[in-house]
Formats: sequence, structure tokens, C-alpha cells
Amino acid sequence: MIYYIVMVAVCITSAILGAKYPLKRGNLMQNDVPNPLSLLVPAIWLTWFSGVRENIGDTVYYRHSWIIALSEGSIAKPEGLKSPDGFDWIEYLASLVSEMTHGGAVLHGQNLIFICAVLFVVPTVWTLYKYSDSFAFSIFLFVVLGSYLTSMSGIRQFAAVGILLMGSRFFFHQNWLKGILFYAPFLFLAWSVHSSALIMLPIFFVVRLRAFSLWSYAALAGSVLIVAFSSVLMPGILSALENYSVYGTEEWLSTSGGSTILRTAVAVMPLALMFFYRDWLRQLGTPGNILINVGFLNAAISIISLYNWIFYRLSFYLIAYNILFIGKLFSYLRKQYGTISFWNLGGSVAYAAYGYFMHYGTLETYRSVFLPNFANW
Repeated sequence: MIYYIVMVAVCITSAILGAKYPLKRGNLMQNDVPNPLSLLVPAIWLTWFSGVRENIGDTVYYRHSWIIALSEGSIAKPEGLKSPDGFDWIEYLASLVSEMTHGGAVLHGQNLIFICAVLFVVPTVWTLYKYSDSFAFSIFLFVVLGSYLTSMSGIRQFAAVGILLMGSRFFFHQNWLKGILFYAPFLFLAWSVHSSALIMLPIFFVVRLRAFSLWSYAALAGSVLIVAFSSVLMPGILSALENYSVYGTEEWLSTSGGSTILRTAVAVMPLALMFFYRDWLRQLGTPGNILINVGFLNAAISIISLYNWIFYRLSFYLIAYNILFIGKLFSYLRKQYGTISFWNLGGSVAYAAYGYFMHYGTLETYRSVFLPNFANW
């Protein structure tokens, strides 16, 4: 635990120093460009810690099956478009790394996990570095909101999330037609890895609607109705998503619990607060409008997940953008009420307490052959 705290502290400190000594000073319309060193430290360290894990979520399954497949020589080079599963290419890349390293079974088993960690963590940290008002606060939120630890429990899906984040420039594009044309290749690649990534196609257009309009409130009201009529609607929704179809049976839905009220409250709180400052964020143009709508969608998905936790996984594609949304809000509050305000200080403490309460148990189970004494630190 101490190692983890030190790692996060160093990452945040490097981000703070990068902001204090920026590569380029901004102006009224643009933020300062942080020093690249502030990007490298969290990108490398957070990637390494995630990449060397040997348990948490489906890591054990992928690691074990990967060692078996590699030893049996059953990993072949995919045949281009004849191999629609994009994850085949990730596995093939990992096999090439194994051939070059000539390591033992432990090292071979870790190659796939590490490559998937790179695919998610690096694009996420880069997106926060490039678009956030405060890179340090964004890294803080990335950790305490549980996004970082949760990414260790969904290898395929978070690889797809990382691919989509590489196209963030086009997701925020002012011209929707040009944006979707360039965003489509990233969407296709992500879909080939995990079918649920296709949800970002309608989201791309929905987030461009006017924020705090009728549709925004309809999204929240609709999520409540979906929960109310969940027994009728949920199986059909899950069955429509190929990678989630296994969860679409009434038996599974009736025996699996929902997300927590606390997690939903944390998702809704920034949106409720932003209601009072909506005019300011609208002044940021298309990116500001998109971030407000991301907040609405994230809250709606969190409400739906009260019925069943599996729906919460759809919000993974909005992780980085939701962090940017919260960061913009806190940045505005800091400018309004001074360097240290009640909202900044109180919000940070509340988020830290939430992170400890919700994710300490997961961190306690973390194991790695590269950190044999982690549980005792």
C-alpha cells in the first residue's frame, strides 16, 4: 500500500512541477503546455504497475490461457480483414515480443498483460495531459475514482478504450462531419477488439446536442425508466452487445447485483454542481458542450447500473472525458473563489475518501512476481 501511495504521489508531484515549469505559456484562450517530463513519469510508472500484475479480474484467465497457447504454438499471424477479431493482433504482437525476449513462462505470460496496459494507460494519460486544465488533478482523479484499478479487470474492453482515446482529437472536432470521418477508423479498430465500443458511435453525435436541453433531462429520466422496467428491457439490451450477450439471460440478471448508491451519487454530484455554472462551460464552445453531455451520459449509465453492475462497464469509454469534465468544473471554481476554495479542498478530500472506501480491497489483492512483498508494504 505504501508503494502505491508513493507511486501516485510521485506521479502527481511530477505533474505539478510540469505545470509550474511549462513547455509553453498559454493565453486567455489556451492552457499552458505542461513540461513533457510530467507526462513521462505517470505514463511509465502507472503503465509498469498495471502491466506487471498477475491477478485482479480476468488477468489470471488471460495470463494462464496465453501461456498455454504460446507453449502449444497455437498463435498464428492474423490474416488481415479475414481475422475480424482485433484482439488476435494484440496476441500476435505479444507472441513476437516473447520470441525476441526468450524469457521463461512467467515473462511470456506477462507480455500480453503489459501490452494491454500500454494500450490503455498511455492514451489515457496523454489525453489528460493534452486536454485537462490541471494535469495533476486529472491524474489524482484517474486514481481515486477507481478508473486506474478498474482497468486491471477488463483487459479486452480497456484495450478498446485506449484505442478510442487515440482518436480524441477527432472526438472533440468542431466540424462533426470531418470529426466522424477521422474518428471512424479508431471506432472500427476498437469495435474489433470489443463489440461494446460501438456505443461510441451514437455517443459521438449525442454529445454534440445542446447541453442542458430537453434531451439532457430526457437521458436522465430515461435511465430511471430503464431501471424501473429493467426486467423487460435489460436482457434485450445486453443481447444486442456481442461481448455482453452472455449476461443477457434472465437467470444471470436476477442473481447478479447492481452498482452501489455511493458510486452513482459520485457520478451525479459534478453534474448537479455544474447546473449552476452551465453558462460558463458553454462558452468553451463544442468541447465544453461535449464535456457537459458526457457528464449527463455518465450519470445516466450510473443510474442504470443500479439494477445490474454490468451496465457500469459501458461508462468505461467515457472515463477520460468525465475526468476532464470534473477538472473543468473544479478549475472554474478555483478561479471563482481563489486558489483554495471549499469545493476544491472539500471535493479532493471527498474523492480521496471515496477511492479508499471503494477500491482499497482491490488494491490489497494485487500480486506481482516483480513486487513480491507488495502486500506488506
